[in-house]
Parts: sequence; structure tokens; C-alpha cells
Amino acid sequence: MGKSLVESKYLNTLLKCSYHQPDFIGTPHKLAWELDCPLCGGRKAKVVWMESRSTYKFLCPAERSKSHCGFAGELQVLLKVWNRPLWVQYLQEREAEGTAGAGHNCPKASQVAPTRRSSRRLSWRKSQVPNEPNSPADAPSGGEC
Repeated sequence: MGKSLVESKYLNTLLKCSYHQPDFIGTPHKLAWELDCPLCGGRKAKVVWMESRSTYKFLCPAERSKSHCGFAGELQVLLKVWNRPLWVQYLQEREAEGTAGAGHNCPKASQVAPTRRSSRRLSWRKSQVPNEPNSPADAPSGGEC
């Protein structure tokens, strides 16, 4: 199996969302990029093509520094953690392409149940509502990143 057009499309989306310009560090036969981690913002995270799995693998360095999250996973797992609506769109496109479901490394979008929040109400002492983040005025609104 070769590279999927959907894989390439979502890799390009990930590379465009990097704060610094991603560096190509691979070879024509072993594709790899170095970029900022979209989860923790740490530098020197890598995306490498895994021929055996026909997908890209994302690796954030697990150093002793607190600036790296150490996340490691395939592209579809990174999308699920980083940007859930983008992940659902990715699954739909993989299913339409015929590269999802049994025998593939990606579930079918039609078989993935939406995550549900607990219907049980928490008392005010148990609820943990995060503070609203301060968003700068020049931050892009909407978009994929």
C-alpha cells in the first residue's frame, strides 16, 4: 500500500498549523519532518512515514524538560486528541476513499460513536470548570488550527 491522498492532505494541514516553519529532515524513501508539537508547543517534534503501517507517526520528544508532552501516535490518533472535528472529517474521507474499517489502521466514521458527557450532574464542589483562556485579538477565528 502506498501513501493515501487523505493522509497527505491532513499531514499538510498539520504542517501548516506549526508555529515555526517545519523542516524536512527525511530522504525521498524515508519521509520525515521536524515541527512544533500542536499539543504542547514543544520544539523538535517529528512526523515520519511508516511504510509498514501506511500512515504517518507523530513523535513529541519525551525529554526531562517540562516543555514536551511526549505524545507518540499515528496521524489519526493525533488528530483525535488535537482537533476532534478535524478527526471526524478525516475518518469520513478515509471511509469514502475505502481505506477505513477492517484490515486498515483507521475505524469507519459511521462506526465511531460520538463521545457523550455524563448525564449525572456534579455538585458545585465536584465540578471543575476551567477558566476561559485569554485569546489574543489577532488570533485567527475558525479555521482548522
